[in-house]
Amino acid sequence: WYLPQVHRSPAHQGLLFLKEMKTGGSTAAGIHLRIARNQAKKTLGTEATICKTRNDHGRAYSFDYKNRDRSKSFLWTILRDPTQRAISQFFHFEVSRNKVEPTDSNFQQWIRNNRHLLHRHYLATLSVDDVFNDTLSNNPVMMANKILQDYDFIGLTERMEESAVALQLLLGVTTGDVLFMNAKGSGGFDDGFAKDKGCVYIVPSFVSPGMKAFFQTKKWKVLIATDQFLHQAVNRSLDLTIERLGRAQFDRALQKFRHAMQHVAKTCLPNTTFPCTAGGEKTKPKDRDCLWYDSGCGTSCLDKVAEELDLYSAS
Repeated sequence: WYLPQVHRSPAHQGLLFLKEMKTGGSTAAGIHLRIARNQAKKTLGTEATICKTRNDHGRAYSFDYKNRDRSKSFLWTILRDPTQRAISQFFHFEVSRNKVEPTDSNFQQWIRNNRHLLHRHYLATLSVDDVFNDTLSNNPVMMANKILQDYDFIGLTERMEESAVALQLLLGVTTGDVLFMNAKGSGGFDDGFAKDKGCVYIVPSFVSPGMKAFFQTKKWKVLIATDQFLHQAVNRSLDLTIERLGRAQFDRALQKFRHAMQHVAKTCLPNTTFPCTAGGEKTKPKDRDCLWYDSGCGTSCLDKVAEELDLYSAS
């Protein structure tokens, strides 16, 4: 199940997560895999490894999610404000990996050369259809509604904790099943699956006055308009989902989750072996405690916190 070629192959059943670029996808994939692993043990026995799952980058169409069995699958993803996603993507890949100077001109040149990474990006990756209908893709209301209907849940990077708890309640799992540790962040190191390059320092992103002014231009707003609308629709949808679940029940679950996450930060962060050390050295795979590459790290410690706080109970 852990082979990349498996995660990039079509699936019609199982727990399905479409991993978006620079949206906290590796962290969300950790939550996803933890649920899949824990549910396998609960329903199939302690010897089970994991429920059928997909959690890699790609297009929903390529995974044939259009033909999934909705009664035997759960499809979700997580989105981020498109401007913040673009900033993160530029600093992660261009500045950190390719050593490009983070100047205004280089950022705008990157945008000109990579419009396909920004213009209707969410539409291109989230759509379960192969060919986009011009009427649909040019109508953000219709587009947002179609995608919201095709997915069982869409979370937000900016509301990661609320998204994790909403996912927990929708799936009927426990607080212990959705505990997580951030896979990576600015100022840390990323192994990037690049065996020959080792760990890469992630240069902290920033927004210069020139970039800030550029983000206010009509050109930029037109470029991200569709993605921005979908992000806003998902934000509203998350609010409605919380109300549908019951605000009182949700708030209790969120409080319990945040209390547990404080224990995770105190206990697990200093005792977890990630793909890269704090000093930028690549660790040996056998020494890591991660479910899949840099997703779901700190598994043993998260289990311990969940057991000590009795987070596997339904109450």
